[in-house]
Amino acid sequence: MAPKRPPAPTKWEEHRTAAILLVSIVVVVVLVVLGGRALAGFLARRLPYDVDQTIGAAAAQSVVASSDICTNPAMLAAVRDITSRLAAGLEPEFGGIEVQVVADDVPNAFALPGGYVFVHTGLLTELKAPEELIGVLGHELGHVARRHGIVRLAESVWWRFLIAQLFGDFGDLGGMSAQAIELVSLKFDRAQESESDEFGLELMRRVGYEPRAFPDFFDRLPSQTGTTWFSTHPEPADRARELREAINALPPLTSRQEPPTLEALQGPCHN
Repeated sequence: MAPKRPPAPTKWEEHRTAAILLVSIVVVVVLVVLGGRALAGFLARRLPYDVDQTIGAAAAQSVVASSDICTNPAMLAAVRDITSRLAAGLEPEFGGIEVQVVADDVPNAFALPGGYVFVHTGLLTELKAPEELIGVLGHELGHVARRHGIVRLAESVWWRFLIAQLFGDFGDLGGMSAQAIELVSLKFDRAQESESDEFGLELMRRVGYEPRAFPDFFDRLPSQTGTTWFSTHPEPADRARELREAINALPPLTSRQEPPTLEALQGPCHN
């Protein structure tokens, strides 16, 4: 007697199988994409800090070569006094911070891996109190100490590698090292920005700077384009509110350090 054939799958079962296959493919792709990105960041944090310094030094040279670096001794002394006092509150591994002031009207400051910090004159002219700059510099040192730059670089390299694998653009991988140096100045993500805000606040208090004026800087920043959810930076108003809530929950400083004057910080770029 011939064995009975199994019944043919129904249309519903065929659709169900196809749906399961599609979902499985999507899950695998998501795991490969996000898992690889997370792994890249995880491994980057375990690299020796010398790697950050080497990459940061190369990127800093590029910034210096293409910028008008300020030379006013009084202004530089004021900015570097703040930076050195903040750096004294870091773990010894992250010492040796180098800060430069750039003649640029855009109110900005950024940190490269390895402790290379750049402050725009446009930021200095926007200050209403020295503590605002102290908070911003503390924030930038948070990126350095939490190694956000090297993590962003590793994630960027991973994305480029993945695209090369998918589309066969292997020729571009040969120049990845040079291109990666340019990627270190890309915006950090919202979680990294928030982490650095908290770090900057803690660092200010650790070395004796009063942080209450720090959130005022964010009050004057324009709102992000689009919604907060899709912004790489948290909304300035949200940052100001969260910082004030954290500050109000802290006890008063027992000893306070006086910062340089606003006049010194807002001097001319060149004498």
